[in-house]
Amino acid sequence: MGGDKTNWFVSKEVDHTLSKENGKWVRTVKVKYAYPEPSVEYGAFVKRFKDWLRVYAPLGSELISVEGSEDGSGTEIERNKTYFWGYVELGPGETKEMTFKYVLPNEVINGNLYSLYLQKQAGVREETHRVTLNGKTETVMLKMDKRLKLPL
Repeated sequence: MGGDKTNWFVSKEVDHTLSKENGKWVRTVKVKYAYPEPSVEYGAFVKRFKDWLRVYAPLGSELISVEGSEDGSGTEIERNKTYFWGYVELGPGETKEMTFKYVLPNEVINGNLYSLYLQKQAGVREETHRVTLNGKTETVMLKMDKRLKLPL
């Protein structure tokens, strides 16, 4: 939670898509933030929400694009994972999206099964994650870390 407690008001939904493009597996992760107008009683806590967002991916993943970042984007490696980052700010009554698109290393796909590990950020309430693969969407209310095994 941010030092100014604006996380109390902001909700986040995440859409995950996996598709094969030009012989490569491509993941798209779209994060939608919503900051509804808080009640007057919370006036002292109403400030701009600021978030440096990281999307962790298997080591060797290659960034194609980031859309919606307000202060640059990039790629780093941490703890044997690749991560992509961007920045977003929003105030009360606003919604914004940030979308990351990247290529997965071939060895991540094992036969006809795709394993996706969804990791909940500590300190936040549950988040809605929608995972779309082969035209089928599964909705997960993420309250704790979860591994999904999806047929290709």
